[in-house]
Amino acid sequence: MQRRDESRNKNKNKKETKVTPLGIKIASILLVFCGLVALISLIYMLSAPTPKLNAPGILDIFALSAFPIAYGIWMRKKWAFYASLTLLESLIIIYHNSYHRL
Repeated sequence: MQRRDESRNKNKNKKETKVTPLGIKIASILLVFCGLVALISLIYMLSAPTPKLNAPGILDIFALSAFPIAYGIWMRKKWAFYASLTLLESLIIIYHNSYHRL
């Protein structure tokens, strides 16, 4: 009888604790890093003597959306998963094409 109670308590504790999986931590950290790099790049570009908002600058503004997406992934929201796929896919395709033209 006592073993049943102990096993129920173990299962109950597993369901009640919220441990963030390693994959979610890594994805959130990478998205925050992407957002920070975009923010630094945008500030550096706009602080130039003749600030121009070219294609990489517009993409840096677009990449700033990585911060709320990282928060959504951390909170395990389903919309954040699809938003991160859309954001990263578009950034990879557009950055790749804009830098090969140079």
